[in-house]
Amino acid sequence: MRKSLTWFDDEVVPAGFKAADLLHFAYDPGSGNYALSLRAEDYGKVYFYVLEEKAEIYGQWASFEEFLNSFVEE
Repeated sequence: MRKSLTWFDDEVVPAGFKAADLLHFAYDPGSGNYALSLRAEDYGKVYFYVLEEKAEIYGQWASFEEFLNSFVEE
């Protein structure tokens, strides 16, 4: 698992993050990345960001459960 945290450089994650702050778990066909935060202040929060000229956050969910529930209509 430690090796997977080094696949990204600090320059290709959103501002305010270091590469080791995010655990990536999914990607979309474009340049979108889904990742869990490992930082103390927002541990477990899910972020969706796109890497174009710089990494921009386009979605965030308070937890993985909330992220999964966002796919289901109630």
